[in-house]
Amino acid sequence: MIRQNYLADLEMSTYLAQNPITDADVQADYNREITSLSPQGILSEYKVSDIAVASEVDAQAALARIKKGEPCDKVAKSVFLAPNKVQGGAVGWI
Repeated sequence: MIRQNYLADLEMSTYLAQNPITDADVQADYNREITSLSPQGILSEYKVSDIAVASEVDAQAALARIKKGEPCDKVAKSVFLAPNKVQGGAVGWI
């Protein structure tokens, strides 16, 4: 298995040395992917947040606060159990 992995790494290194990837190649591939994701030019992105609590009762209470209009990040900062509590439960962009 070690020999096979070594040979695969060697082959990949040799190929990349003979066929370097340029910034233009990366940009072209990126543009192709964006085009394939959204033929009409509309691409949706979402900033995702979550709230992790200890029990269903805590989850229902947090949901009730949000439904009353309290900002999700404020609720997350007060009840969230995960490390991203400080960021209001922010997960990132998807």
